[in-house]
Amino acid sequence: MEKVAFCLILASRKLRPYFQSHSIHVMTDQPLRQVLQKPEASGRLLKRAIELSQFEILYIPQTTIKSQTLAECTGFQKELLKEPIQALWRIFVDGSSNENGSRAGIILITPEGHRFHSALRFEFEASSNEAEYEALLAGLRMAKELKIRVVQCYSDSRLVVNQVSMEYQARGAKMAAYLAKVKKELSKFEYGLVDQIPCEQNANTDTLARHATSKEVETLSIVPVEFLESPSVAGGTTEVEMIDIRLTWMTPIIEYLTTGKFPDELKDARRILYQASRYVIVDGALYRRSHSLPLLRCVLPEEARTILQEVHEGFCGDHVGGKNLTLKILRQGYYWPTLSKDSISYVRKCDKCQLFATVSRALPVKLKMISSPWPFAVWGIDLIGALPMGKGGVCYAVVAIDYFRKWAKVEPLAKITSKRVLDFVVKNIVCQFRLPKKIVSNNGTQFDSDLFTKFCERHVIIISFSSVAYSQANGQVQTVNKTLKESLKKRLDEAKGVWPKQLSQVLWVYRTSQ
Repeated sequence: MEKVAFCLILASRKLRPYFQSHSIHVMTDQPLRQVLQKPEASGRLLKRAIELSQFEILYIPQTTIKSQTLAECTGFQKELLKEPIQALWRIFVDGSSNENGSRAGIILITPEGHRFHSALRFEFEASSNEAEYEALLAGLRMAKELKIRVVQCYSDSRLVVNQVSMEYQARGAKMAAYLAKVKKELSKFEYGLVDQIPCEQNANTDTLARHATSKEVETLSIVPVEFLESPSVAGGTTEVEMIDIRLTWMTPIIEYLTTGKFPDELKDARRILYQASRYVIVDGALYRRSHSLPLLRCVLPEEARTILQEVHEGFCGDHVGGKNLTLKILRQGYYWPTLSKDSISYVRKCDKCQLFATVSRALPVKLKMISSPWPFAVWGIDLIGALPMGKGGVCYAVVAIDYFRKWAKVEPLAKITSKRVLDFVVKNIVCQFRLPKKIVSNNGTQFDSDLFTKFCERHVIIISFSSVAYSQANGQVQTVNKTLKESLKKRLDEAKGVWPKQLSQVLWVYRTSQ
């Protein structure tokens, strides 16, 4: 079909700097004669010719476009899309299966050339083709989590690439399910393509895959290895998305934010209109705005129970009270309407919290604060013990806390001598923060010895001893001691001697809870 292209020859001095690096092609699908036969089209072309004649722009008709020229024009149009080309991420994937197990290697390359490596080990049996599909799916999932819009994947598997490009037919229910899954993941990107490369150009990814199942993987720790517990497709069937039609507390808010639909009842409509200003939808999920915290993700009651259990007694849990548990969940970025009520109820039903709960019998008195002029100037120090015998014969612990920032340091000890206590002060306080101005302690012989006293006099450190009958004078460190001991009791079951291993984790939880 005859086509017309207007090649703009720019001779004007004013427009030449702007159009110096541009070449504009205007294409029309109708032949030139049919265009010129229409009076309105001919008039528009003539008017445009008169307007551009002052810039010495010449119209040059083009003959029938050949296939090679058409391909060049298509490539030229791709170059005009500067934003996708600049945001293009490249993903190299490779998967394999042998007697050592199934594994995969993934390399993500940013538009600037930075590389991210990942190695996967499958905890299920998979063929080589299935491992290639799993590697491709894992790479696409990683790209989606990173909010990447434009990706180009490279694999050395001819079967996988040709099946994705529809040149090969997927045989078998499982291969068809993998193919459908890959197409579904590719459709989530603005631009997604899978190309084949020779094996020698994919050697780095193959090395990552072999590293995932090597015997030295745990000792070398060059690249962290992740484990894939189950296949991406269940059995040999294609995944079917189930629409959740349950009505939850988020349903009316989401409907109003997406469609502007109000409930039928006037009272409910006013309530939703008042609440909707506090919520926003990001990537299809509902979030609640906060004044001093980032966006809080709204969750359903089923997920809320899991969050309560993990934050209260999971890896980073320390069995805090109901109000502190509520604040800790908010700091983790979660929200649901009955958060405070559910937190208090969960703590009341926790066996360890009830078993080791502290019953306060002291009469209430006014607090007298010990002021600190600047961070790490005044430290309180005390000993804990005797505790159950741990590894290395440790059965004591020395605790120090900064009165200004409430930063705590703890170290287990086998013997509580003056030399050990002084080494703790030098290593954990002096060498990390600077010489303190004042150290508050009890009248223990470890702190009142000649060795410790001469060290403080030589470095102009004031030693302040609390009263023998009134240990509350050093109440800041006493509070830390009580918190650490209660957290250790709630974490340990029968094996009480493993408390030194749990001490660093309990201290980390205490620091992050302040």
